[in-house]
Amino acid sequence: MSLMASHSYVPSLNYKFNVLSSFHGPDVRKTLLSHMRDQFKRYGITMFDDQEIERSATIPPSLTEAIRESRISIVILSRRYASSGWCLDELVKIMKCKETMGQIVITIFYGVEPSYVRDQTGDFGIAFNETCARKTGKKRQKWSKALHDVANIAGEDFLIWNNEAAMIEKIAKDVLRKLNATPSRDFDGMVGLEAHLREMESLLDLDCDGVKMVAISGPAGIGKAIMVVLTTMACSCVYKKSFFQSIKQLEALADETTWFGPGSRIVVTTENKDILRQHELARRVTYLCGNLPLGLRVVGSSLRGKNGEEEWEEVIRRLETILDHRDIEQVLRVGYESLHENEQSLFLHIAVFFNGEDGDIVKAMFDDHNNLDIKHGLNILVNRSLIYMYPKGKIVMHKLLQQVGRQAIDRQEPWKRTILTDAQEICDVLEDDKGTRAVSGISFDISRIDEVSIGKKALKKMHNLRFLKVYKRRYDRNYSMHIPEEMEFPSRLRLLQWEAYPSNCLPPTFHPEYLVKLDMKYSLIEYLWQGAQPLTSLKEIDLAWSCQLKELPDPTNATNLETLDLSLCKSLVEIPSSFSRLDKLQKLTVVNCINLQVIPANLNLASLDHVEMFGCSALRNFPVISTHITTLSISKTAVDDLPASTRLCSRLLSLNLEYSIKDLHRLHDLNHSKCGALFHQLLQTGPTNTKSDDPTIDYPTTVSLPGREVPSMFDHRAVGNSLTIRLDFDRPLLFTFKVCLVVSPNNKKNTCSSTQPVMCRRIVNGHLDPTEEEFNLQNISKCRTEHLLICKSRLQYFHRAKVSSEVVFEFSSKYENLDILECGARIFSQAYLQMSNESEPLEDDEEEFDSKEDENHRGATHTDCWSWLFSCFVKKEALFRGTRRR
Repeated sequence: MSLMASHSYVPSLNYKFNVLSSFHGPDVRKTLLSHMRDQFKRYGITMFDDQEIERSATIPPSLTEAIRESRISIVILSRRYASSGWCLDELVKIMKCKETMGQIVITIFYGVEPSYVRDQTGDFGIAFNETCARKTGKKRQKWSKALHDVANIAGEDFLIWNNEAAMIEKIAKDVLRKLNATPSRDFDGMVGLEAHLREMESLLDLDCDGVKMVAISGPAGIGKAIMVVLTTMACSCVYKKSFFQSIKQLEALADETTWFGPGSRIVVTTENKDILRQHELARRVTYLCGNLPLGLRVVGSSLRGKNGEEEWEEVIRRLETILDHRDIEQVLRVGYESLHENEQSLFLHIAVFFNGEDGDIVKAMFDDHNNLDIKHGLNILVNRSLIYMYPKGKIVMHKLLQQVGRQAIDRQEPWKRTILTDAQEICDVLEDDKGTRAVSGISFDISRIDEVSIGKKALKKMHNLRFLKVYKRRYDRNYSMHIPEEMEFPSRLRLLQWEAYPSNCLPPTFHPEYLVKLDMKYSLIEYLWQGAQPLTSLKEIDLAWSCQLKELPDPTNATNLETLDLSLCKSLVEIPSSFSRLDKLQKLTVVNCINLQVIPANLNLASLDHVEMFGCSALRNFPVISTHITTLSISKTAVDDLPASTRLCSRLLSLNLEYSIKDLHRLHDLNHSKCGALFHQLLQTGPTNTKSDDPTIDYPTTVSLPGREVPSMFDHRAVGNSLTIRLDFDRPLLFTFKVCLVVSPNNKKNTCSSTQPVMCRRIVNGHLDPTEEEFNLQNISKCRTEHLLICKSRLQYFHRAKVSSEVVFEFSSKYENLDILECGARIFSQAYLQMSNESEPLEDDEEEFDSKEDENHRGATHTDCWSWLFSCFVKKEALFRGTRRR
């Protein structure tokens, strides 16, 4: 592209609007037009907005003026366009401006044939005649001529497009080309532009696919902005225009040209050469950080707010003193050392104790810290890129930053350390009672410790100890720690994480009043303590793999407990009924507790949304649980019945069980293997109304069930793996499909994959559709008999009016380990441009479904299980799922 070639042909600034659209609002305002406005905005195309114009019998002067002041008019001719006299009057004025002023007119035929518009026939003609019935013959003649003339302008026919977004993008680019081909004299009389444009053309090197950045500096009024305007206008059909004139915008752009897509051009204008100097400084910082993203984020965040060149140079000098620029841990120290003392302390505690922890837990840990505003501190660490907080609150610190924290602790003088992490130093402190009041946390890795004996007052002597973590980085069963029965813990402990705790209980003097998290995995604990304790601060208990645990503590006062994990507590027989009063409990995990027999009869807790009890083989009764539950697993138990309330768990997202339930209309994942009672349940109960006001529900796409014959509700059926469907309709329709296959494992090939993909390809009127669809069956290879695979196809087909179509579906096993014995399909159609979002089954299927559903509400008993199941799956698409394609 040549800038000089396009210098005399840039968009004219004499027009107030680039584009004005003429349309019938109910047809297109919320669909095509809104998407077109968004696309035009992204391309920098100004469009007249008629929202504030009050509709009346005649066109107001403001609209007439807007038509004259628009360079291009886009006429969207929809099926009901001619039903509006307003639209027709508007069209007459547009065509007059085309004739007298040379206005450009672009047409879009949106669901209507151009010939219907030209001759005013078909549905379009009916609407036109109704509008003309109340008008004079002269008015009708004007409208008719305008419609005839506009229909003769070649435009976009929406009916031949498969993708509306692609059509809109093409229209936007067409508008840009037409704007750029318009002569402008706005810059006549400006001397010297040609020479500068030639230099810009050379610098931008528009034929190169790489990324280029050009800066223009100079005093105000010299013509910098004009140069950018001319350059942008010349390239606007290819590039989206942007202007960058502030230090913040330059900082966001200027670090690496690789941040931009191939062929991008960035033009920066400024009166301040210091900005460009800072850009060069930024490049030096990038080099010193070794181009590592983490280093760039941390060092760059520490530079935030440092506007003076001297402050930047100071940071650079500190980086340059690092002998090995590739030592990223040394580079990251810059971010840590720029923190205030309180934020440094918070950083160190997260690095040692709370990486990966929930933010609410961390805030609770520091509730009694008078000198630390935890919320403010976390915000600072996030802003400095030293931690990341996930939307659900989880705090994560990069492992290199963790190492920076540990190194910072190692550099402290021993008597000043608030956190102890060195295993040998901790041994000395615990054995010789050398702890001090300065210590707030101990992180003790006992993996390499042969043996340690703790003094009975070693911990209590550290009055300010809040966080105690004893763990094994390399787990083994060698318990090398000895603790006295009279050992005392400090009274204000917030975190007690002691893996493989070597005693059968906590000391009788233990005070859990301030405890937020108790983590004693792999311990020898038989019970924690006796009697009720003040536990209002406690949020989490993890006793997993405590194989000797026989008794749970009284939870009466644990009013804020949110998480309880008792996995593999193989000696546990009972969960006391008092646990049914834990109103804030969210997650209960009781996995492989093989001797567990008794649990509370009622766990209808409003907050409880996650329950795992699989592998509790002695458990026979399942409690009444909250209907808000989202995850439930009770497989491999002796439970043979579920409370009736379980069937009302409408929020359930994941279910793992061996017995059937119903009414789970949000279900995404169902493991129903060995579920013999499922079909009896389906046969005896009809569907309930599973309509939902939530438009975000993601219904299932695949169901696999035992069966040897395609159900009769699939009205197109064939033997084998191929199905041909003929479509003959006299109106435009959008078709979607449900398919059903009878498949049988043939054991020809063994595969380690748990899924058995079935491929579907489609041939339309003899042409192979390039899109191939895949349906996945879970564990079907383990089945010995035929199964039905019922699928909701993602493929759609648009049928044009008065045209016969032939659609052929061909199915095949991807790994050739399934035989496809029969196939069937059910067709659903949607009238094109209909206002409703609901699909209409062909041949009045929806009426059939509604009548069946009404029968079920009256208590009728079904004798055809498949009829009921299929109606639920097709009509509501909300019962069971095998696998979901992503």
